[in-house]
Amino acid sequence: MSRENLFRDVRRAWVDFDGPGSRVGWHGVRTATQPLMLKMDLWASVKTVEEYQESDFLDQPPLTQEELLEAIEAFRSFAETVSSNAPLSDEKRREGTERFEKLAAVVGGIVRDEWIRSVDTVMTEVQEWCSQLGWTHRHIPKDIFERLLGSYEMESLLFYAEGDQFELSPAARFVPGSLGMIEFRVLPSYNAIKINRFDSGWRVRRDDGKEAVSATVRDWNKQEFEESVRWLRQYR
Repeated sequence: MSRENLFRDVRRAWVDFDGPGSRVGWHGVRTATQPLMLKMDLWASVKTVEEYQESDFLDQPPLTQEELLEAIEAFRSFAETVSSNAPLSDEKRREGTERFEKLAAVVGGIVRDEWIRSVDTVMTEVQEWCSQLGWTHRHIPKDIFERLLGSYEMESLLFYAEGDQFELSPAARFVPGSLGMIEFRVLPSYNAIKINRFDSGWRVRRDDGKEAVSATVRDWNKQEFEESVRWLRQYR
């Protein structure tokens, strides 16, 4: 899990970096006019990159591996000079900002691209299942914003099954307890099934909301897709 731990540590640091005391507007863009408040710069810590292991990224293109290693080493060399009990000077903050933004851009790009490919695989499978069942389907664009990943576009899938309209929509890459989530709902209801991503694959959770033990969690496959369609119909 060191790879995922690195992703989460960099994201946690990015949230601190973008938080109170940094030069960030409400829209997430740095502004030169906002006052810089004194605070502890928790992002400027060696702990941000301590989970990095070069062997975890051998699946990445060589150029990406090289860019990540350079960004990790540059940030680590800066963080090792930071005092843990004093705010950064303006000079040190400028130095750290440049290095951390480079690190965040590389890590965010890896996570975002991996996430988009993973969701595309699910959407392609569902398209094939819909075609086999004679259900019409179409894609609609969806704009998403997440800390570290920034703004990016994915696609939701709408399909029509025997008079009802359903939607599979990517929710977020960073969610507690898993590596991303897709929501599956019947329209216009807001009741949704959660499809969560794990190292072992995607799993679907159906919960009628009455009590915690009522939830069922199973591997995501064609059978569970069809069962989920039947389950959602009760909420249309």
